[in-house]
Amino acid sequence: MTVARTKYLLSCSCGRQTKVDSTQAGLTLTCRCGAKLDVPTLRDLEQLPRLEEPPRQRAARESTWGPRQALTLVGLLVSGFSLLWGAYLYATTPLEPVRPKFAINHRMLQQQMDRMTLNQTFALWTQLAKGLNPKPHGAIQAYKARMKSYHEFVHQRRDWIAADVVLGVVGLFVIAVARFAMRPASPH
Repeated sequence: MTVARTKYLLSCSCGRQTKVDSTQAGLTLTCRCGAKLDVPTLRDLEQLPRLEEPPRQRAARESTWGPRQALTLVGLLVSGFSLLWGAYLYATTPLEPVRPKFAINHRMLQQQMDRMTLNQTFALWTQLAKGLNPKPHGAIQAYKARMKSYHEFVHQRRDWIAADVVLGVVGLFVIAVARFAMRPASPH
């Protein structure tokens, strides 16, 4: 916010009046007619007639908070909330469950197969021909349940993130309206 200085009118012998303020006290100015004008000191400056600014300009200068600033604040608050909410959603998203790994000791498996009799080998082959164990391992069942829960959570989170993006865009739109559509009328 700029501080308005009181302006004074310094008269010239040609009849023109030049605007001066306290920062010009003690200086010498040149009038448009070419005459040199000595600006009085700060103490004597008060003796000059004051320049009265129109009430409309004074009111515009004095009021610094209006609908434009209020709308900008609302837009900033909405966008800021959206940004914080998005950060929260990102930070609280769990990691995808890790599939359990089963280590196979190939050397031990090879040794067991080498010790099998012909009947044991045929029984194993018959069982493999029918398919592997249809009952899944308990760790696999738990993994599938965790994956199902994770995918449901991710789909719900995706909807929340979409709402967050829309909220952020609305906040930016409100700021744009406040800054560009509600510009104060320029004096002509």
